Amino acid sequence: MKNVDDRNDQTVERCERLIRSFLLRHPGGPTGPEIEDCLQEAKIRLWRVLQDGRDIEYLAAYIRKIVDSIVMNRLEKVVRERAFLSSVEGRGWAEAPSGRRRENDRFRDLIDEVRGALGSLADARRAVVEMSIAGLSLREIAETRKWSNKKTYALYERGIQDLRKIFRDREGGA
Repeated sequence: MKNVDDRNDQTVERCERLIRSFLLRHPGGPTGPEIEDCLQEAKIRLWRVLQDGRDIEYLAAYIRKIVDSIVMNRLEKVVRERAFLSSVEGRGWAEAPSGRRRENDRFRDLIDEVRGALGSLADARRAVVEMSIAGLSLREIAETRKWSNKKTYALYERGIQDLRKIFRDREGGA
């Protein structure tokens, strides 16, 4: 058991640079001190999966899925905060002077951009990316859609590449 834990720890440490690069390149990804929090969360998630003995066929794609999930969770948290701010209890808090409203507006705009970008993907690519964001593994998506693992992985990769291109084009055009 000790050898398995050591091997898992080594795998997680070897993947740290990859996780960090995905976080830094992710549209809507964390900035500043949030990066370290997200990095730790990703490492913990990866370690737990390895600890459970799950077979990860495409480690880089799985790590990207973890990062996508973490970023989406952050965005969903912003949506929940916005719902709170629009509630009666939250109105008093929202009227307090702070930069919070600007930050929430920025995240709301980002969520709208992500939704729009997802909507512009080809149907199969969008389905794979959305299912992945919802928490399904590529293997589970392949089984659900009755596709090969290779096809599912290719659709996921192309969908993410398309999203990156969309966001790069928007940054260049803005």
